[in-house]
Amino acid sequence: KIAVPAMDNGSIWMSEKLEGTEWIEELRSRQNFGLATKQAFGTTRYVNPKELNHELPNDGAAEMAFIGRSNVGKSTLLGALAKQPQLFRRSKRPGCTTTVNFYSLKGQKYQNYLVDMPGYGYAARADEERANFSNAALTYLAHRDPAILRHVVLLIDARRGLSSARDDQAIDALHRLQISHHIVITKIDLVNPPELAAIIADIFLKQNKNKELATCLPILNLVSAKSGFGISELKDFLASFFVDHDRTLAIEAAASGVNY
Repeated sequence: KIAVPAMDNGSIWMSEKLEGTEWIEELRSRQNFGLATKQAFGTTRYVNPKELNHELPNDGAAEMAFIGRSNVGKSTLLGALAKQPQLFRRSKRPGCTTTVNFYSLKGQKYQNYLVDMPGYGYAARADEERANFSNAALTYLAHRDPAILRHVVLLIDARRGLSSARDDQAIDALHRLQISHHIVITKIDLVNPPELAAIIADIFLKQNKNKELATCLPILNLVSAKSGFGISELKDFLASFFVDHDRTLAIEAAASGVNY
């Protein structure tokens, strides 16, 4: 058995996995990053593919991708983070998102993108159609410059946990591609505390078996888009990646003699 770490405002630090790593303090400093949140999160709008000539954005802005099983609550969570629930397409029928969708996120200082990825694992879809969804997501993840794709948020439904082979495949793909990511457990209002504790312990156990795979950051966020629990803490954590991206651009520009 592994003891479940203490929860702090919807965030759980998997301290055993952090042991001995050199970026403990850097990660911990991402909490309560209120200024960064105001600078990074603000007005959000859907970017029509026609605006991009049906290509990926090429303006150098940072991107944050969200992936998970169909019906994991991805669109609802994105709407809660952006405070614009009507902007993100939701449906009673799982698998509503079928393409890689970009949303321009403009805060007080930064302009970045939230990326809504196709959901995976919806059984009612044909195998070929599901494969097309997976291919679209993998193509984006595999070929996007890590300087642009700053982080991936992997969503796990609190009602199901890591019960799907598709979840394991997604985690393996992110590790294999060396993409920074972390796990967010959604819909925690729909399970009781013992069920939630069991899911957290399972994730904690699996992550501790793979300590060498440092691309999965040792933090869990627990959220309920319905009640708002954990949303502001998750925004603080995510905003820091956008600030880091802007700081990196500024350093590179200074080195080349360009005012940024």
